[in-house]
This record gives sequence, structure tokens and C-alpha cells, in this order.
Amino acid sequence: MSSLPSTETTFVIDAVGEDTGQHFEGSFTYKRPNIRNRNSIALLHNRLKLSQTNLSEDTDMLMYMVAFLKYTLIDAPKWWEESDGGLELFDIAPITEVFVKTREFEEEWKKQVFPEEVKKDDVKQD
Repeated sequence: MSSLPSTETTFVIDAVGEDTGQHFEGSFTYKRPNIRNRNSIALLHNRLKLSQTNLSEDTDMLMYMVAFLKYTLIDAPKWWEESDGGLELFDIAPITEVFVKTREFEEEWKKQVFPEEVKKDDVKQD
């Protein structure tokens, strides 16, 4: 079995809140979730939804992002910790920006692990 690329990354965000105009910046360290983390994410996501089945897609996705980041961020700025991982914020922008950075890392990580898939996608586009 070959060795995998690093499962951690550090990135910086610089976001302005859409509701408050507050400036959110700082460095975050993300670690890919393992099976235990993915289970914890699913459980927290369901708990945050309060078992409501009629949540809007936007609210459901926001609750998923909060749950996901709770179990995948291993270092974050003080304001993030003080906001209970974004739950106490009025603005969605910083949560979204952090989540997007994790998705970008995941895409790059998978390209390194499965380079043949990237080559297949390139051929399909021709």
C-alpha cells in the first residue's frame, strides 16, 4: 500500500459578514474526517436539525457545514472558538468560506490519491 498525502492543511480566510458587516479573518487547520468523525458529523447534523424534516435546503446545508467543521477543524482563531464553531454568529459568510476551503483541499487531495481519475476526466472533455 502506498503512502497517502497529508490529511491536514492550514488555510486563511478573510470574510465580511453579510448581516453585520463584521470582518472575520484567521488561520484554520483542517484534518480529513475518518469513519468515527463522519459518524459524529452525521449525529451532530441530525441533532442540530432538531429532527425537523421541513427545514429549508439552505438551513439543512448550514447545519451540515457547522457539524462538519466541528469535527474536522483542529485549530481555529479565537473568534471561531468563542462563537461555538459559528453557531453564535449572525453571519453565514465565514462558515461558508471555511467550508469551501475544506472542499478545495478535498478535491486536491483526491487528485493526488487518484491521478488516473483526473486523466480520465481530461480525456472525456476532449
